Parts: sequence; structure tokens; C-alpha cells
Amino acid sequence: MPKQAALKSLCLPLRRFCRGENSRAYEYLGVHRTVRDGKTCMVCRVWAPHAQGASVVGEFNEWNPESDPMRKIGGGVWECFLPFEMKQFDLYKFCIETAQGERVFKSDPYAFHYEDGEGKASKYYDISGYPWNDGAWLRRRAQRPHPSRPLNIYEVHAGSWRRYPDGNVFSYDKLAEELVPYVKDMGYTHIELMPITEYPYDGSWGYQV
Repeated sequence: MPKQAALKSLCLPLRRFCRGENSRAYEYLGVHRTVRDGKTCMVCRVWAPHAQGASVVGEFNEWNPESDPMRKIGGGVWECFLPFEMKQFDLYKFCIETAQGERVFKSDPYAFHYEDGEGKASKYYDISGYPWNDGAWLRRRAQRPHPSRPLNIYEVHAGSWRRYPDGNVFSYDKLAEELVPYVKDMGYTHIELMPITEYPYDGSWGYQV
């Protein structure tokens, strides 16, 4: 991480990220729609502090590492702007040139979607319009003296805890229908879900997240 003097020259989100204080780094890193010079475009950022170079590749440039190079902006972060709007679920990766000069293609660790199964590409997904419906629950939680109440936590991997007979995974609605009564019956007070963000290898249970 950069020294304190170097941090002062960085923008606030990046400065907080370098200090380990940015709990909303997903809003800064990754791929997002933005406006630049009055035009809508995409901003792409990835943290690769030891890379010699980086670029964005995808269906939009035929996976060509030369098409959309990135520049290092400080704090180990690389950035570029794409002069067009990506569509929901467009595939992309970052091409990283290592310190040894090798080019490797990497999924975006801040992506919100990935290819299913063995696919490793990230998918662009705009979450800005997602309708969160947990406002009432958050207000109730704020009023409860939960630190003084006993806890009994059940850790579960949503994708493998229980499945349909044909091997397909439950939807979140079906998981809630099956899991909540089970947890209550077993005497647990809380559920700790293993990573539920999408990740590129199902067998990992999300340990890369």
C-alpha cells in the first residue's frame, strides 16, 4: 500500500480503499456505468499492484488485449473508460501483464455475475435499480438489544445444503421455505450464509470471495 504522503493525491474512495476503510469498494472497483465529458460510458477498475500492464477484454472487443488498455492511477489500481454502454450480462475479463511479462486473463473480483459452471468470465450487471425490501427488518434490528442476547449460529452453503432430487439448486425462496423451519427446530438463533455472490467455480463454495 502507498505511504501516507502518496495517499493524499488519491481520490477519496481509492484513499479509503488503500487504508482498508472502504466498505463500499464494490462501488468504485469493477465495471460501472458513468458519465464523462457529458457522455455515458463505462469505467473499469481493478487492483493489480504488481502488474506491468492491464486491459479490459470481452465480447465487445473480441477479447483483444490491445483494444482497451488501462492506466495505473495510484494505490495499485488500474483504470480505463470504454466509450460505449455495456449491456446487462455482457461477458468480460481483465487481462493482466505480470511482472514477468506474461499475460493472464482474470475474472473481475468485484463483478456481480459470472458465467455458470466452468465458465470463468465475469458478466456486467447494473444493481442500481435493485428493489431492496428489508427496510422494516433493518428498523426492527436497530431497536433490539441483540448484543446482550445469546447466539447460536448455523453456517450454511446455500448452493449445497439441500437440492431438488434432480440435483438442481434451490431458489432463494425455496431455500428460505426449507431452511428457516429447520434452523428454528434445531434451536439456532441466526444463520450465517457462506458467500452468496456469484463466483466462477461452483466446487469452491465461494471461498475465493
